[in-house]
Amino acid sequence: MKRVLAITILVFSFSSLADCILRTKYNELRSGLNKDTICSDTLIAVTTDYRMSDVDLIISANSSRETYQVSLEAISLKTKSGQVLYKGAGTMHWYPGDSYVILSE
Repeated sequence: MKRVLAITILVFSFSSLADCILRTKYNELRSGLNKDTICSDTLIAVTTDYRMSDVDLIISANSSRETYQVSLEAISLKTKSGQVLYKGAGTMHWYPGDSYVILSE
């Protein structure tokens, strides 16, 4: 129960710390808990710190989508001044009680 609560707090705390733009053709991923989870887990994978502020996280998720995963074909993390901190891709995995992003090489 504590783990679920911690993940929920993490997800809801993300929105006030970094701006996340999720570009996707999948309606169910565009807002709410799905978007928050994708954004927070991607930020943690890229920086290992969900508390990073003054950054823009831009994610494109328009290719493959399965029940428990979605391809993130473009991930970009930039400072508000435009400096690119990360540019790459990955795959978001989520299962009941767990979610994470694996970055591509």
